[in-house]
Amino acid sequence: MRLSRTIIGVSAAATVWSLTLSSALAATNTNAVQPYQSGLTADNTKWGPMEPSLTSTPKAVSHRSHEHRPPKTTTQRASSASAENLYWMEHVINAEAGGESLTAQISVGDVVLHRLQSGQHGGTVRDVVFEETGGCYQFSCVPNGAIYKTPNASSVQAAKDVLQHGEDEVPHAMVFYNPSETSSDNWVRSQTRIIQYDHLVFAK
Repeated sequence: MRLSRTIIGVSAAATVWSLTLSSALAATNTNAVQPYQSGLTADNTKWGPMEPSLTSTPKAVSHRSHEHRPPKTTTQRASSASAENLYWMEHVINAEAGGESLTAQISVGDVVLHRLQSGQHGGTVRDVVFEETGGCYQFSCVPNGAIYKTPNASSVQAAKDVLQHGEDEVPHAMVFYNPSETSSDNWVRSQTRIIQYDHLVFAK
């Protein structure tokens, strides 16, 4: 009887020692109590590895260092170019045909625009107006200074009709001249004539 009780006591002690050891191992096994590191949350929702910084309060980020003036858009650049073209169109029409009818003034603007569209006389209205060939300006209003005079109201209107409204009174015309002021041997007289408005002849 004494031997049997002794065996039972030893067995009970061993069981208690085994349970104590198992609890100690479970407490030190961090992998067993951190399910979030496996890539899934407790409700099996996908999640990445846990980062300590994700549990801290995020700092406010200042964007002042990134502030800058935005570059001009294509539309803004085009508007500037259009304003410049309109300015010089008004001036050249006034200088070359300020005293002519509105139709003649529009026709002068058409010639300038046709030359611009050809791509052979520059990329802006100013380029066309101030073009030099063989040391000579293509428009007499440049050397005589008339190009710088303030445009009258009809010249301003004609410029808008040409550039903004697309009016073309003399399709394909590339030159114009005043017969009374042009010598008979001038090359411009050999160009194919289209029509005459007031004092100006328009030709290809």
